[in-house]
Amino acid sequence: MAKIKGNHLMQNVRGMLGKQIVFKERLGTPYVAAAPFVDENRVASDDEQGNRNRFGAAVEFGKYAIKNPDLKKEYAALTKKGQSAYNVAVSDARIPPKINSLLTHGYTGQIGSCILVQATDNVKVKRVQLSIYDTSMSLIEQGEAADNGDNINWIYTATISVEHIAGYKIVARAFDISGNVTVKDVLL
Repeated sequence: MAKIKGNHLMQNVRGMLGKQIVFKERLGTPYVAAAPFVDENRVASDDEQGNRNRFGAAVEFGKYAIKNPDLKKEYAALTKKGQSAYNVAVSDARIPPKINSLLTHGYTGQIGSCILVQATDNVKVKRVQLSIYDTSMSLIEQGEAADNGDNINWIYTATISVEHIAGYKIVARAFDISGNVTVKDVLL
């Protein structure tokens, strides 16, 4: 794309000219580019259609987020240069968080023992929830992990004491602002 500089006549022109040249603006800088080629008869594959559907859902969330004053404020605080709250919301809705590790070596089954979850997101991990199940898959305890302050390391402190933890299952769930959830479990 060629940048338009110093040409006051073309500076505010937008759109297509003669189905050959497109005038557009990106981050306040006007550009001129070739017109895109679109094959009207092309059929999208199942993967492409699934991607379109997921992107459409992310766009709908972005529209919702900027209409909701609390969400808009939260996303606006996370913008970088050239981004809007809408851009950040769409990106957040499109990409779920990742649980990089679930470290259970600090969990002994005693009150006060800890489990560390390392979770990341392209925007922000909103919260991390932990559940502990016994060998019969009965829920022993569940609660929110505390953010270490870096929005990556989350610490869960056990509140119930049990004697034997062999065969117990620890399940971590990481949530981002848009509500995406990622689940990871470890068998002790």
